[in-house]
Amino acid sequence: MVVAQQPILLNVIWYLLVAFSPLILLWLALLMPRAYDAIKDRHATRQRARRPQGYPLERLAADLRRLRTELVNDPPNNYVRHTALLMAYDSVLRDTCARLEIPTELATAAPGPDLELERLRAESAIQEAGVRLHVPRRRTP
Repeated sequence: MVVAQQPILLNVIWYLLVAFSPLILLWLALLMPRAYDAIKDRHATRQRARRPQGYPLERLAADLRRLRTELVNDPPNNYVRHTALLMAYDSVLRDTCARLEIPTELATAAPGPDLELERLRAESAIQEAGVRLHVPRRRTP
């Protein structure tokens, strides 16, 4: 006598697949919106990471040149104005270093010789990166 030619295990697998497929499809349908949101959030995060943060490098360089010219060529005679100019210059210098990915310790350096040395080091690194800080003086006839 010939019994069934197919193995019993294959029939059980087909039975389980047919019996649980609606449940699996429902579970996948409920999971899809969350997966879509996660993919969309990941894409938005990558797009934000590619986009540069802060001011454009050209504007930072122009601000550095302007503030440096004010400090060097026309030093203020008021202590408060001089301190404000130095603080603004240091802030733009930090932003420029961050944009060019130059490590600097301007934010943590103690006021005095340490800060001036760090300022010079940051200026040198920025110039080595290709940003001109010195504006040639115009000759007056």
